[in-house]
Amino acid sequence: MSPCRRLLAVTLALALAACQPVRNPARGTVEYSLMTPEQARALAREEHPKVLARYGGAYDDRELSDYVARIGLRVAAASDIPDEVFTFTLLDSPVVNAFALPGYVYVTRGLLALADDEAELAAVLAHEIGHVAARHVPERQQQLLGAGLVALILGTLASAAVGGQEGELLGELASLGAAAYVAGFSREQEREADRLALRYLARAGYDPAALARILDALDGWERLQARLRGEDAAAVPEFLSTHPSTPARVRAARRLAARLGPGEARRDIWLDRLDGLVFGDGPKQGFVRGRRFVHPVLRFRFEAPPGFRLTNRPDAVIGEGPGGRLLVFDMGEARPWEDPADVLAREVENRPVVRTGRYRTWHGYEAAVAELSLDGREAWLAVLMDEERRVFRFLYAAPWLDGDERGRFLGVLDSFRTLAPGEARRVPVVRLRVMRVPREGVRRLVRRVAVERLPLEHLLVLNHRRALRDFRPGERIKVPVRTRARERWWWE
Repeated sequence: MSPCRRLLAVTLALALAACQPVRNPARGTVEYSLMTPEQARALAREEHPKVLARYGGAYDDRELSDYVARIGLRVAAASDIPDEVFTFTLLDSPVVNAFALPGYVYVTRGLLALADDEAELAAVLAHEIGHVAARHVPERQQQLLGAGLVALILGTLASAAVGGQEGELLGELASLGAAAYVAGFSREQEREADRLALRYLARAGYDPAALARILDALDGWERLQARLRGEDAAAVPEFLSTHPSTPARVRAARRLAARLGPGEARRDIWLDRLDGLVFGDGPKQGFVRGRRFVHPVLRFRFEAPPGFRLTNRPDAVIGEGPGGRLLVFDMGEARPWEDPADVLAREVENRPVVRTGRYRTWHGYEAAVAELSLDGREAWLAVLMDEERRVFRFLYAAPWLDGDERGRFLGVLDSFRTLAPGEARRVPVVRLRVMRVPREGVRRLVRRVAVERLPLEHLLVLNHRRALRDFRPGERIKVPVRTRARERWWWE
């Protein structure tokens, strides 16, 4: 037997031997799995810091975080795994999302803003606890790992004569395990988590109909975001990429909830707790204000050229302009002895550089600039450094570079400046405020909605309404408004 075939035989034998009987608490069955509950929890502990880093850390509001955790613990106690020790984390991210790992449940403040009562958040947490109770993470990993093994075996046997495949095969197997762990769930797993969530909600005394309400609201939110991006509403953003939502799923949740009877919604308590929640980008992420980007915590700002639309991402600020123009901003690091030119040389190493130069910006920053070829387009890369030796990078790409493009790029560099601490604290923050609908109607509040576009649509989706006539004078609703008072943030 060739070394490659022996490796495959050993790999298959180890995989089969590793399978062991594990009880599935949600189904009440014994199943064979490559991962024990203890191993799943250990892997989740390793992933926890990475989740925090990706989503901006925990939200800096202990009272609200504790409230979310109490809701989660109430649902967990009514689940099929009441003895499981869960850590519930409210993430400081505007992204609307929720997910779970064994022993960990995460929900973003973006999703909290969309929930209209306590039962709706309980439904989200119950759904995620259902994934854990049904062992969907190990199950998904085992399914994908098995499919990957088959593909690797066929591919390796086909190229066995080439030799030298053993190390590559082992590396691919290891990466398959990691990829499977973070992969999204199947539709059947999502439907099972929905059924479990309804069961847990009823046991915990919450309104089971809340699951259908929050699913419907999530669908409305994603459609609104697609409109804002100028995309088809059928595009799949982050939440729906791992939580498929269809009208059929909402109808099924409503039908099953009707059999379970009523429960608590606790809307007034929920709105009291939610009042003041940061909406959209927060101070730790920085704010997009039209063509301007302002970061009050890191204390800097800059402005994109006319016609550009900025998107704030965890790792960079992306500006998309007319004609395929692109602006990318992020931050880097400098070694103790480096100046901007040294950092630039390191950044463009092994890239086709046309020329390099220096530029002094309007606010007195020394910038090192390189012109280079990037994926079939021409581009400029500039590196700036402030007195704290922080590195700021601007990449500007266009189909071609001429005098007009040079003016646009230098305009971006000239707009960059740092903010004084007092100036940074005065940057307005958008927060959810709970207000009563005026007697003259909700249109008066639409003017206060602090979003760049479609304020009425935001107000409707945030409050689960279809039209203006659905708002009743005197009722309490959520309105994102720009606060003018001096902010006090975590570093003070």
